[in-house]
Amino acid sequence: MEDCDSIDEVVETIQAEEEQLKQDKTDRSPLAVGEAFETEATLQTPDGRTVGTVELKAEFCDDGRYVYYEGEIHSIEHGDQAKIQGTDDYELQYITKPVS
Repeated sequence: MEDCDSIDEVVETIQAEEEQLKQDKTDRSPLAVGEAFETEATLQTPDGRTVGTVELKAEFCDDGRYVYYEGEIHSIEHGDQAKIQGTDDYELQYITKPVS
């Protein structure tokens, strides 16, 4: 940025860096943009409490500016002790097995 002489050069530099980051993420992804997958994963709270096992379907997306994974949970299996509330934070800690 120190080498930029104008705000236009700063913007161009930032855009070029963002495009390179996007390309790097695309290159590292095991999926092509638009490719989808289904899997099972363990759903946990941030403190590590296991809530259950979920089946999810996700896709590697490109919105023109960013690349990212977007998915939906289709089912959840959990014990009688598990209580899920919409206000809680949850994480998919790890993928347990690929379905397809």
